[in-house]
Amino acid sequence: MVNWESYVGHGAEWNSHLERLGVDSFYQFHEWGEVKAAQGSQVIRLLGKRDGTVVSMFQGFVHRLPLGFSLIWVPGGMAGRETADLAGLENEIRKNGSGVKWGVIRFSFLKEFSDSDARDLERSRVRHSSMSLGAREGFVLDLKPETEELSKNFSSNWRHNANRGKKKNPRIEKWNGSDPQALKHLYQELEKIKKIDQQYSDRELELICEKFQSRIAGFVCRNESGEPIALRACVISGNKAWDLFAAANAEARKLYSSYLLCHELLLECKSRGVELYDFSGVDPTGNVGVYNFKKGTGARQIRYLGEWYASSLPGLGKSMDWALKWRSV
Repeated sequence: MVNWESYVGHGAEWNSHLERLGVDSFYQFHEWGEVKAAQGSQVIRLLGKRDGTVVSMFQGFVHRLPLGFSLIWVPGGMAGRETADLAGLENEIRKNGSGVKWGVIRFSFLKEFSDSDARDLERSRVRHSSMSLGAREGFVLDLKPETEELSKNFSSNWRHNANRGKKKNPRIEKWNGSDPQALKHLYQELEKIKKIDQQYSDRELELICEKFQSRIAGFVCRNESGEPIALRACVISGNKAWDLFAAANAEARKLYSSYLLCHELLLECKSRGVELYDFSGVDPTGNVGVYNFKKGTGARQIRYLGEWYASSLPGLGKSMDWALKWRSV
């Protein structure tokens, strides 16, 4: 039996348990909870223990709904394989002072789909969602091969564009998040170019850079005037890395800077002992350019375990699925 208890300890201890169980997404780190808490979110952290040993972890964010209901959003999903006692988890949430009485827990598992994981969730009375708020697929790149072999796995078009970028003699510098100003500026330009909604607020970018700085690896490309024109960064934990930021302006596109920065970042990760680089989610139809860019690195496309929900009342989770589907029409 898994016994759930609220976690109120330090971030280092949380992350230590997480890394032992296996990290599926940087959203599971204590730092992400700190980012959301600083933005006003209510954070719930729970540990699932069996015979005193942590076997599962839960970090969720409470969204209040009408009529006293709540949605608890769990990006990255639970860590660990022990999902057999969801009733105990729900009871702990109700009694830990969160104020949550009735609602839906919605998990977004960003790890590769497996039949065994799906069966475990179904046995735990967790239901697969028919509506996804995030990506259903992603790309992961094996960095264990030698550097030359990695380059051979690039598509011919990707390799060609990277070589064209090198001929421009770009100024590339390491970037670790200590100065988020370049990032803010580039995302604002990116949003204008692509005519898309704001990806991050300035405050959120500052918080992510502040909280994750010790884990961030990245590179920035500058033009002859020293102005940043492109930036790419990731979060590193042990032998895994996850895409964090990627932004480029119109000038960078003409110079193929995104290809150079990605290549430099992959080599940097490999030099730090990273064996698997997670390019995060993709949308094969809605964002073909990004999809082809990530695919061109030779990364393997995966299907995520995806979004699941557990509801305290019959039909509530299904009703929320319908509401999300209606909103997306």
